[in-house]
Amino acid sequence: MLDRIFLFDNTETYRAVAVNDNPGALSFFDAVWTEKLNAEVTLEFSVDANHPDAQYVVEDGYAVIPDLDNGYQAFIIRKVDETHSAQGLVKHAYCENAANELLDEPIREYSTASDNPANILEQLLSGTRWQVGTVDTFAAQAFSVKYKSVLAAIQDVLTTFGGEIRFRVEFTPGNATITGRYVDLVMQRGSDTGRRFEYSRDITSIKRTGDSGELKTALIGLGKADTDPETGVESRVTFTDIVWSKANGDPVDKPAGQDWVGDPDALNAYGRLNADGSLRHRFGFFEDADESDPANLLRKAWDALQAMKVPAVQYDMSVVDLERLTGYDHMKVRLGDTVHVIDREFAPALLVEARVIEIDRYLNEPEKTQIKLGNFAPELTDGADRLQNIEQRLADRSGVWDGKIGLGQVIDVYNNEIRSSNGYVYITDQDGILVLDRPKDQNPTKAVRIKGGIVGISDNYQGDNTVYRTALDGSGIVADVITTGTMQADRIKGGNLTLGGSGQMGHMWVYDENDKLVADFDAGYGGYKTLFVGDLKSPTVVARTPSEMKQDSYYNPAPYTLYVRPTGDDVNGDGSSANPFRTIQRAIDYIPTYNSAVWTIDCKTPSGSSAYEYYEHVEIQGFVGDGYIKIDLSGSYFMGEIRMSANLQYIEIVGGKWRHDGIQHPLDTRPYATINCLRTHWVYLHDAVIFADNADYCVASQAAHIILSKVKLVNSKVSALYARDGGSIHGANLSGSGHSYAVMAAACGHISLIDQNTGITTPIPAASANAQTAGGGTFLYNGSLVTSSYSETPPMTGFTRQLLPFDGDSWRYSKIGQSYDGGNVDDGYGWQNDSDPMQGAEFYARDNDYGHNHAGFVWWWSTDLSDLQTTLAGKTIVSVRLRFKRLNEFGVNQPHNIKVWIHDYSKTGSEPATFDPKSALTNGTVVGTYQWGDDIAANLPTSFATAIINGTMGGIAFFNEDYTQSAKIALNSVIMEISYK
Repeated sequence: MLDRIFLFDNTETYRAVAVNDNPGALSFFDAVWTEKLNAEVTLEFSVDANHPDAQYVVEDGYAVIPDLDNGYQAFIIRKVDETHSAQGLVKHAYCENAANELLDEPIREYSTASDNPANILEQLLSGTRWQVGTVDTFAAQAFSVKYKSVLAAIQDVLTTFGGEIRFRVEFTPGNATITGRYVDLVMQRGSDTGRRFEYSRDITSIKRTGDSGELKTALIGLGKADTDPETGVESRVTFTDIVWSKANGDPVDKPAGQDWVGDPDALNAYGRLNADGSLRHRFGFFEDADESDPANLLRKAWDALQAMKVPAVQYDMSVVDLERLTGYDHMKVRLGDTVHVIDREFAPALLVEARVIEIDRYLNEPEKTQIKLGNFAPELTDGADRLQNIEQRLADRSGVWDGKIGLGQVIDVYNNEIRSSNGYVYITDQDGILVLDRPKDQNPTKAVRIKGGIVGISDNYQGDNTVYRTALDGSGIVADVITTGTMQADRIKGGNLTLGGSGQMGHMWVYDENDKLVADFDAGYGGYKTLFVGDLKSPTVVARTPSEMKQDSYYNPAPYTLYVRPTGDDVNGDGSSANPFRTIQRAIDYIPTYNSAVWTIDCKTPSGSSAYEYYEHVEIQGFVGDGYIKIDLSGSYFMGEIRMSANLQYIEIVGGKWRHDGIQHPLDTRPYATINCLRTHWVYLHDAVIFADNADYCVASQAAHIILSKVKLVNSKVSALYARDGGSIHGANLSGSGHSYAVMAAACGHISLIDQNTGITTPIPAASANAQTAGGGTFLYNGSLVTSSYSETPPMTGFTRQLLPFDGDSWRYSKIGQSYDGGNVDDGYGWQNDSDPMQGAEFYARDNDYGHNHAGFVWWWSTDLSDLQTTLAGKTIVSVRLRFKRLNEFGVNQPHNIKVWIHDYSKTGSEPATFDPKSALTNGTVVGTYQWGDDIAANLPTSFATAIINGTMGGIAFFNEDYTQSAKIALNSVIMEISYK
């Protein structure tokens, strides 16, 4: 029993066993298994770090030990320390109960009007690796839980039904496999075995601690909070109107109008004395923020009072584990047992019956066993940073203070050391007042020095060469590390704030002036209850126009006009007439997604000038609100595709000549339509010419609504207009030619045409056939159809081709003119093989430094390059654009300069440490300054296309010589577009 520790890696593959009775095997020592009633179960142990099997004592591995009842306990190794000691190089492991993995399993919402805990636990554990074990019979009750971990939800089961929890595993030593994980819920763990502990026999020391600090004789009940939507006044559920009568079987008399419940016996025993000799209650508050039933609230308050109406008493004993030393079963003691303690040397003699609430068992030293007895029990999950429901922790007044326990232990250690250690004082002009822990000639290590109004403290005394890393003077305190309880400060100034790391979870709480928790952040969970900001920018948050912009844009349109010119600049432009954007897409991206203002995108060609030409693919997607987006292309030409999807917004397109370039959208199966509308509320297209000689349709509506007026539709592969899936197109005064069908309606699509002037005849574009309908599609028109022909040779002669990547990797290296050692994670060189290319270096806040620099390579398909090389030969390059997205990671969330290079490098996978990727890069250019989540459409020099023509491009790379300009790029977002004539 307790004679071995089975070790597994993080995949639960068995690796080794630590055992002390097998010479040559990995031995263990200082091994303590701690059990607490309804609290965490932990294991600590040390091994010789030089033993080969010590490599399997590693963070996130598993340790399994046998218990004393032919069962097993499993633990997750959370932290491993390596230290030099008198025993040599030692590894010490700190382990948590394996059930703590249930902290990582979420319960989003579960409720039942009435059920027993066995069924409830089965639902809570569904989908986890744990299952219901032994569950005693409890009366059915209502139960609900929302947005908590499974382990926190199990705590709620304990709160609701009572009882005591036990976690255990089934383990087969023969094949070293964990075959089952069980959660037991029993009325009470342990039993009254009659076991007696007697001083001088099996008790080596005993201490009684009584605490009346939390004693109450009456409790005021506060339940769920509710806020009046009209007045904003907050109220709490109380049991003021509930009546209890002992005559009716209630435990105490409680009249109506009384918002508290008291215990008369506790009042007589512990009440405060009034001036007239009567007794007054010791009042406290009972809070259950989720309880909405006043009767249930009263019952819970009364139950809580029973645990608070007497002083809490705890007995700490160091005992000899006679069961393990002698093998006598009648000497055994288990968690939850009721035992009897006798110490006749107390005055009066100590005769106690109490429950075992905590046991520290030393696996290989049974004589060191420590037992705690008490009339109270801690909570199941007593680590404040492990529970996700902070509001409930505040209500029961437990988890908030857990951090102080560790501090108190630290203070105790220092106080004991101060009391027990000697001090050696030297007073000289040179030393000032110097206090050492040993005489100077006996290698002292600790020193306090007072000199010239400064106090210096060091734990590495080196005589005159001592560095005092903690110092105090009139201007303040300087220290490497400060351990404190409550720190009061008017303001704290500094550089970086770092929380957590080195095996600890970073955690921050923020309270308002009424001690109400408003924010809780930790490494795995966090959020503000109420958050007020000015402008919030996030790629996962919909941007919204302020309400004042709506009216202002109607009466003052100038600030809401975005100018786009072929000579503009998407990187440095601001959309003004003096500094326009280069692409329509850049202007679209400028408009908030939740738009209530009127925006005009001005792409017009001035009268008397040669027509502006725009080569691009435009995505208008996800706009909502009662705003207005107008794209004015009057007098200008567009080559590409306009694709509108999922918009609840009024969108207008006016003027211009629009032609599809034949490039297939990634979400379509073929070049679809020049103007393609999907699930979009209202699109108005007028006074324009639409060419679709490279696509199936001129205008298409799929579950969208489109209005056309005075539009010329020319040369589609299939149909001028196409409506399907409930989409509709309403046209007036249309003309055109060069189609197989003028209109097509399918799958409940609808098309209607009118002539606004006569209403007797309806013009329709010339086609081989007027209409085709299928699958419930409909076509309506006024009077009779009259062909209205219009033909034109498309004036736009250019096209756009796209290059998509097939692979991406980053080369990490440490020298670009100098060495950057930086963080303690990024410590090598080579290909990162994570697909998403990176530039720059990761910043490690705890080290206040950067890791090694990265150059992120992207490779194009060789067949695409070869085909494009042939296509571009002899052509004039109009523009080269690069689209990509900066991911929300790697580097800090602030604007960084992205630099793009040409490369023709083929990765071998075995590049030497001396490989300098910069040698493979040519023609670097900064494409703009971007922050996390930015979608980027940047212009590149035409030399990038020339490199394809010359066969000197294999791909592109992201690299900035300034290693602080960190960025990680989503590989699947990288698209290079080359427009040519």
